[in-house]
Amino acid sequence: MLRGIGGKYVIKNCVIFRYEKSWTKNWVIDEDKVNRANLKNCMTVAQSRQRKRIESLVAMSRKESLSMASTTRKNHVFVSECEYRAPKLLAAGSSVFVPVSHKIWLRKSGSLVVSFDAGRKLSSIGVTLLSYATTGSVSAISKEQLDKNAFMRIKEWALSAADGHIKRITLSNVMSDKIRFKQIVLSSSQLESSELFDDLVESSSRVLNMSFTTPKLDASSRSLNCRLTHWGGLTIYTPDILDSEMSELIDVMERELPAP
Repeated sequence: MLRGIGGKYVIKNCVIFRYEKSWTKNWVIDEDKVNRANLKNCMTVAQSRQRKRIESLVAMSRKESLSMASTTRKNHVFVSECEYRAPKLLAAGSSVFVPVSHKIWLRKSGSLVVSFDAGRKLSSIGVTLLSYATTGSVSAISKEQLDKNAFMRIKEWALSAADGHIKRITLSNVMSDKIRFKQIVLSSSQLESSELFDDLVESSSRVLNMSFTTPKLDASSRSLNCRLTHWGGLTIYTPDILDSEMSELIDVMERELPAP
């Protein structure tokens, strides 16, 4: 999460993952296995096609660990910690490892796993440890991949109340006026009011990302400004988001993005 002027938190970044179908109802939390989870142990069970991925995670981190932080009504909350390789400031300089930690929510119902305030690479470390700890496999959890239909379901939910709006969308492979466009970006405070928006969405084969304002949430009676990407990235721009708001938003994602 990024802190803005005056100390307020202004952006919350999440990455949505999902258990593979065969593991959806077969994961088990064993705190002993959770506490023993590290990339070295992950390597011992990795199949050949997964070893390169684990090796790349080893190259960017050290002293990685996973711990159970708490359990709420809807989530098991974990903390992933490691020393993470920071980018080189100078081409000839040496890399520096910095201590980092972030939370991971494992939903009690469904199959979603949500990593908070960590990029895709850093999130992959903690989620790999969680996969190993709960299934014994390093490939039981993967990043959520959203197709066009998934975005359309989120769009319909966002527009289900007067408070919700579509503010920006990036479309890929769009056929319009007998011309195929590789990418088209539309931006407006209320895109849903435009016939052009509807026509171009219909003519596209893929949605890369979409920014929207949610209907007012039950948890707080306020709307959230969000951005969702096709690789499962979810960013919330509304300041000081509450855990109850986040949980309600993930409820929506779990409902509108059903397992394939």
